[in-house]
Amino acid sequence: MEKEQFAQINTTIAVKEKEMISAQQFQKILLNPNKETIINLMQEKGYAIKVENFENLDLVEKALMSKLIVAYQWAFQESPSGEVVEVLALPYLYHNLKVLLKEKASKQDLSKLLIPIGKVSLSHLDHLVRTLSSDVLPDHLVNEVAAIWQEHLNYQDYRVLEVGCDLAYFKHLKRIAEQLDDQKIYQATSLIIQFYNLITVKRADALHKNQGFMKQLISDQGHLGLSTYLDLAEGKEVSTWFNQLNPDVFSLQFKEAQTALVNDKLTLPELERLVDQLLFSAFESGKYNADGPYQLLRYLLGLEFEIKNFRLLISALVNDLPIELVKERMRPIYE
Repeated sequence: MEKEQFAQINTTIAVKEKEMISAQQFQKILLNPNKETIINLMQEKGYAIKVENFENLDLVEKALMSKLIVAYQWAFQESPSGEVVEVLALPYLYHNLKVLLKEKASKQDLSKLLIPIGKVSLSHLDHLVRTLSSDVLPDHLVNEVAAIWQEHLNYQDYRVLEVGCDLAYFKHLKRIAEQLDDQKIYQATSLIIQFYNLITVKRADALHKNQGFMKQLISDQGHLGLSTYLDLAEGKEVSTWFNQLNPDVFSLQFKEAQTALVNDKLTLPELERLVDQLLFSAFESGKYNADGPYQLLRYLLGLEFEIKNFRLLISALVNDLPIELVKERMRPIYE
């Protein structure tokens, strides 16, 4: 990956980022949340949404995702490296594989659940799932899908499709990080995988699941065994582990999170929010770097979080939930 190749797209991002919602604008909304103010701001920033559709969460979701889909289409078209965009787009590929595999297993039409984001077209994914073969997709992807389907045939359990796709995603993500050979991207992917494993172990433990169950769910791409994640879940050796993944060891926010982790004081939603905060911090240096892929990753991640924040806010207003819940769960804001 030649970092100098990103100079042109980074210049475009400097223009596109003006469409992002600022922290000041979001704070103003939170002080006095009402649908007219929110819709006006969203329309100003390019979201195709109408005031009369505010309480229809399906139409709101369509407007939010439409903006994200267009952004990823632009990124794949303009980025000198599609693999860089895949670092963030890959979850959509495996979401679509889950949908198509479940559709095949259940013989139901689940096409409404598909999300047209990714380097691979939906038609190619559909052909892969139907035939378990492909002339255009990489062998590792074809082999993974074939193995997942065979596992489903063996156990006749839809959960095999879920778990199989999750674990295949982490393998694919790790493969991309190794291909790009970039320290920040490698750190970000390691962060994603290892926190997934920790959250999975903590969730399974809360449900009183045994270690055999946990071992089936965690990814072996994290380079740590189940016993280590069990220790981490209990607060053992957390500081050393966390510091290896933390992209900003001087951040007071992350020091507080580290202390809470050691004392087992973070809920699962708080852990998931922490992952997003750490991930955003990993690419924050791109703000000051005219070359390299970090500005693009930071922009796409910022848009992902902006959409998550709008989703939280609008859902809370429509369902008469306290705004404090929104503030507690908000993701980092692009600035």
